[in-house]
Amino acid sequence: MIAVAKLIAGHPPNVLTYFKHCITNGVAEGLNSTVATVQKRACGYHNPDNFKFTDNFHCGGLNLYPSALSHRRVG
Repeated sequence: MIAVAKLIAGHPPNVLTYFKHCITNGVAEGLNSTVATVQKRACGYHNPDNFKFTDNFHCGGLNLYPSALSHRRVG
């Protein structure tokens, strides 16, 4: 608890900015964590394009099993 108080006391402008704008970097940190997890699971990529595809797939919230209705014949 004392360490948290020291951390807050050492950054008063940042604390005041939070109360003024109510914005945190939590979303960016979560996205960075997801990217790091994808990199660890892959054990490295041979091609940067494969990493971009995998990263966008996992971070984009795409459905791995889309519904069968998306492939219906039109007309």
